[in-house]
Amino acid sequence: MRVQPTKIILINSANCHYAELDCSESLHLVASNNLGKTSIINTLKFLYIDNQKSIDLGDYSQDESWKHYFPTLGSYVLFELNTLTGKKVFGLAATGLGSQPEKFLLNESYQVEDFIEKSDDCFIPRKPEALFPHLGAKLIKRKLESKDHRQLLRPFHQKNNSEGLGLVGDTRNYRLFKQLFRQLLQLKGITIKDLKAQIEQVNQRVMEKDQVINVQREFNEPYNDIQKRQGELQRLQSNRINIEDLLFLHEQQIKQQGRLASYFIKSSSSFAKEDKQLNADKSLHEESRHCYKEEKLPEISLLKKEKQSQSDEKNQQLGVTNEHIGQYEILEKECLQIVVSLEEEKKKNLEGEAADLQEQRFNAKDEDLNQLQQSLNFKQEDLLRKQKQLNGIASTY
Repeated sequence: MRVQPTKIILINSANCHYAELDCSESLHLVASNNLGKTSIINTLKFLYIDNQKSIDLGDYSQDESWKHYFPTLGSYVLFELNTLTGKKVFGLAATGLGSQPEKFLLNESYQVEDFIEKSDDCFIPRKPEALFPHLGAKLIKRKLESKDHRQLLRPFHQKNNSEGLGLVGDTRNYRLFKQLFRQLLQLKGITIKDLKAQIEQVNQRVMEKDQVINVQREFNEPYNDIQKRQGELQRLQSNRINIEDLLFLHEQQIKQQGRLASYFIKSSSSFAKEDKQLNADKSLHEESRHCYKEEKLPEISLLKKEKQSQSDEKNQQLGVTNEHIGQYEILEKECLQIVVSLEEEKKKNLEGEAADLQEQRFNAKDEDLNQLQQSLNFKQEDLLRKQKQLNGIASTY
C-alpha cells in the first residue's frame, strides 16, 4: 500500500459546487481556460504546506484566495489519504468570508453523507457547527496549528508520532521541500538541473545510500539568490526592447504632463470666472428669495387666517343645522306616536259603534233591518279604511 492522497474533494470551493477527483491512479485534467484546473492543482498546497501564511497561490492575495476557496460557511477542501493505519481524511473548513480556514483530521475514509445532507431532492452542505458534532468519534482533532500539521506530515511512529501520515520524509529539509513543491506546481523560476539537485536534497534516503556530499545544501540560500538574479538579468536582457519602449513612453508621458499643466493653468482663470458668476447668481437668488419671503409671506398668512375664520363659521352653522335636524326628528317621532294613538282610539270607538249597531240589528224590526244593514256596512267600510291608514302609519313609524 502506497502512502499517498487517494481523493481530492471540493465542496462549494473554487467555483465548484461539488467535485471529487480520484488520485489513486494517474490523473489528467483536460478543460478550457479559466475552468478551474489550476485551482484544483493548487489545493495540494493546503495538504503539503503547514503554514497557511506561506501558501502562494499566484497573482492573488491571501484574502482573495480564501474567498475563492472558502466563500461561505459550508465550503470544504478535503483529502482522503492512505496511511499506515488505514484511510484518513484531512480537511479544511471555512470559518468566515476572507478568513483562514480551520484544519481537521478524520479517522475514516471519505463519506459524502458526512458532509452533505439531502433535503427535498436538494443537496445541502453541513455547516461546521453541525458537521463536527455529527462526525462524533470519527473526528480525531480539529483546529490544527502549523506544528500539528507538520507532525501529521512526518512518518508514522507508534510512540513518538502515532498520527503521522508519512507524506514527507526528512523533516530537517521541510523548508526546502516546500520551496521545491511550490516550484513543481507552478513550473516557473526553476530549471531541470535545479529540480534534480533539490530532489536529491529532499530525498534523504538517496543521499544516505550514495554518500554524496551535497554542497548546495550548505549554500542553498546564496545559490538560490544567485539563480534569482541570473533569471532577473536574463529577463531584463530578453525584454530590452520593451524596456526601451517603456522609457520612450515615459518621456512622452512627461511631455503630456507638461501640456496638461499648461492647460490646467489656462483653465484656472476660466474656472475663477465661472465660480464668480455662480456666486453672483447665488446671491441674486438669495435676495429674491428673501424679498419674496418678506412681501408675500404676510399676505399668505393673512389669507390663511381669513380662510380659517370662514371655515370655523361654517362649522358652527353646520353644528346648529345638525342640532335642528335632530330636534325635528324627535318632534316627527312624537307626532307619529300621537297620530297612532288617535287612530287607535277612533278604531276602538268604531268597533264599539259597530257592536252597538249589530245589537240594534238583532233587536230592530224587519222594516228597519235594511237601514241598519246599510249603516252597519258603512261603519265596517269606514273601519277597514281606518285600519289600513293605521297600518300605513305604523309601517312608516
